[in-house]
Amino acid sequence: MARALPDGGRVRTIELSDKHAGFAEEWIARSDVADAAFLDADKSSYSAYLAESLRIVRRGA
Repeated sequence: MARALPDGGRVRTIELSDKHAGFAEEWIARSDVADAAFLDADKSSYSAYLAESLRIVRRGA
């Protein structure tokens, strides 16, 4: 994903588990979209994660 980034593009990721990071990397590699958010965290905090994702992911990308 990082290789396809335009100048100034960024990849942001946080994952504690190598197993889960690998799973996310595989799905991101299969994606055909430029901007995406992959959420898998404690369910009670999903609304906060979604709000932050919507803030940093470009609309219509």
